[in-house]
Amino acid sequence: MSDRAVWLLDIDGVLNVLGGKPDRRVWPSRSWRRFSATDASTQVTWPIVVAEPVAAFIREVHDSGRAEVRWHTTWQRSAGRIGAQLGLPEFEVHSAPEFPDGRYDPEWWKLPGALRVIEDERRPLIWTDDQATPRRIPPSQYDRVNRFPNLLIAPRDRIALTRRHLRAIDRHLDHLASLA
Repeated sequence: MSDRAVWLLDIDGVLNVLGGKPDRRVWPSRSWRRFSATDASTQVTWPIVVAEPVAAFIREVHDSGRAEVRWHTTWQRSAGRIGAQLGLPEFEVHSAPEFPDGRYDPEWWKLPGALRVIEDERRPLIWTDDQATPRRIPPSQYDRVNRFPNLLIAPRDRIALTRRHLRAIDRHLDHLASLA
């Protein structure tokens, strides 16, 4: 067992700005990378718009060993293709046996995976997912995934991760390291 935090990283609405129009008030124009990615399971190609400073921060967190980054996204096994386009290392896809075949369960499929990090692995959790909101997660479980030593960040899907979010993750990881 490791005390190192696990960062469950979603793609759409977290890395990838939904709607394809980045907010230049969040990151300058030159910061945005645009490309297309095909989901291997559906063979549908989607536009991807990511702020390079976000990808650089994720790389730094991984390379420094501050957290173990795992994909936790509907992209599943196709997530690595997007990561490769951004120069990210190959991250594990977090185990999600609840992942539905083309439909969402009423009990959201991502939540059990997040809870397994906390309960089974007994590791601090950082979870970035635009849909991980109090409206989506029952209150008792929301408190569990968003109580120290865990950190939950649900960015607005048409904004994705911002400097403020990255600072919060950075401070959280520093705080965890100070307790080790």
